[in-house]
Amino acid sequence: MNNRLLFAILLWAGFAGISRIAQAQITSREPPPSPEFARLITRAERAMDRRAFDRAEQALQEAAKIAPDHHILRFLLGTIQIHMQRYEAGITVLGLLFKERPNDLLLQNNLAWAYARALDPDVRDLGKALALSAETITLDPDSSMFWDTFSEVCGAVLEFPDGMEALSRLALNIRQRQRLGIILLQKKRYAAGLTVLDPLLVETPDDPVLLNNMAWVYANLPNLSPQRAERAVALARRAMLMLPWNMKVWHTLGATYFVAGDYDSAARIAKECLRAARLRNDKDDIQASQALYAQCEVLRQELAVFE
Repeated sequence: MNNRLLFAILLWAGFAGISRIAQAQITSREPPPSPEFARLITRAERAMDRRAFDRAEQALQEAAKIAPDHHILRFLLGTIQIHMQRYEAGITVLGLLFKERPNDLLLQNNLAWAYARALDPDVRDLGKALALSAETITLDPDSSMFWDTFSEVCGAVLEFPDGMEALSRLALNIRQRQRLGIILLQKKRYAAGLTVLDPLLVETPDDPVLLNNMAWVYANLPNLSPQRAERAVALARRAMLMLPWNMKVWHTLGATYFVAGDYDSAARIAKECLRAARLRNDKDDIQASQALYAQCEVLRQELAVFE
C-alpha cells in the first residue's frame, strides 16, 4: 500500500499545473435544455442540501429522461453516489466527466474526496486523492471547501509510515503547510497536525507569525503537558519581541501564560491588552481582555486559599 501511494504521487507529480491556472474554473452551468429539467435539478440540489439523498436521486433520474448527458446532471449523479457511499459508482461517473472537463475544480475536489473515502481498498487511492486535492488548493487557495477536502486526504495519508514523505513531495510552501496543520488540529487530528507543524519551527525559526501561531496551537492542545506549556510561552515571548505592536501576539502571550499556570503574568498581559483596546475602542479586544483578566483573578483567588 505504501509503495502504491508513493508511486501514484510521483505519477501525478504535475499537480502544480501552472499552465492550467488561467483555464481553471469551478463547475460552470450549461444552459438547461428545458424548464422542467431545470426544475428537477433545483429539486435535487435542495434535497441534497437537506441530505435527503434518496429524493435527490429520484429527481435526477427524472431529469435523466430529458437530458441524460447534461454535465450538471452527471456531476450531481456522481456526487450523490459518493454521499451514499457508493464510491466506485461515483468515481466511475465523475472520472469520465473529469476526462471531458479537466479544468473543473469542483468536480476534481469531489473526485479526490471519493478516492480518499472509498471503503473498498481496491477502489481507494490516496495517491490520486492527494494529487487531485493538492492541485485544487494550488489553483484556488481561498476555497475553504477545497482546503477541507485536502486536510481530510492528508490526514488519511499521514496514517501511513511514509505519509510525511508523501506530503513533502507536494512541495507545499510554509503558509500552506501551516494552514493544513491548523485545519487538522481543528478536526482534532492532533498527531497529524503536529506532524505537519512541528518541522516548520526548525525550518523558519525566526518567523514571528509562525511563532505566534504555533504558540497558540500548543496553548490550545488538549491534555497539555508542562513541557508543551513552557514551549508555548517561549514561542509567544519570541513573537512578542519581534512584533511588540501587534496585539494579537500579546493576546497569544497572555493565553500561554494562563495555560502554563502563571496567572499573575497572564493577568498583567490582559491588563495591558485591555488598556490598548480601550485606546483603540476595539470592543472585541476589550471583551477578550476582560474575560482573560477575570479568569486569572478567579484562579489566583482560588490558589490563595491553599497558600
